[in-house]
Amino acid sequence: MPAQEYLPFSLELTETVHWTSNAGLSDLDVRTELEDIYSATDLRFSYFPQIGDNSYFEFSTGYAIYRYMDYSSLNFDRFETSVGLVHNFRDLNNLIGWTRFNYYRLLDSSGHDDLFTDYSLELGLYYPIPLSSRHKAFGSYSSKFSLDADPGSLRRHQHWISGGYTYTPSDRFKISAYGGLHVYDYVESGRTDLLYDLGLALTTHLTDRIDAVISANYSWNDSNTTGFDYEVADIGAKLGLTMKF
Repeated sequence: MPAQEYLPFSLELTETVHWTSNAGLSDLDVRTELEDIYSATDLRFSYFPQIGDNSYFEFSTGYAIYRYMDYSSLNFDRFETSVGLVHNFRDLNNLIGWTRFNYYRLLDSSGHDDLFTDYSLELGLYYPIPLSSRHKAFGSYSSKFSLDADPGSLRRHQHWISGGYTYTPSDRFKISAYGGLHVYDYVESGRTDLLYDLGLALTTHLTDRIDAVISANYSWNDSNTTGFDYEVADIGAKLGLTMKF
């Protein structure tokens, strides 16, 4: 069988519907959690050409639209762009490392005024752990250092440690479980949040280009600043189309 041609361009369109127990991420002590259903439509273009035996240039840009059923005041749009380098350390069990520059922007859904903008430098590692042909695990770490943000009071450095496991009973179906710890270090206020995250996802490859995913996630945030502790559960269904060329 001839080697499959590598295609560096990709275009992704996903549509997701979520139920959330706490749309406003309200403080546990306040007890004003806003249960709601929201949708997320995300269009993303990526260019990932190989620039060496094990190295790649990375460019990605995307626009997402978030809309809430009951609490429309929470509606927002998101634009983000990243440029970076990725390297596969094949002698280290295919350890993957990357560095990238990110631009992130949240916009009001009606007037498209800026709600938040951030420029950051990101470093990360991903370590795959093959257990068998059908069972795989992974560990990952990444840090995102904010270079500038507006408003400055929301500027924060972010650090993630996560791990997960995937079982693939067939070529068309897989089950994934994951957990992680996120550390958010707010530069101006001294606030530090620890966000713990657990999730489960069922993925079906409907065609070579279309995936369907059902997921469930539970997170709890522990902050050193009063008013920012919360818990949130989320259940979602996603349909995604990916085209490579």
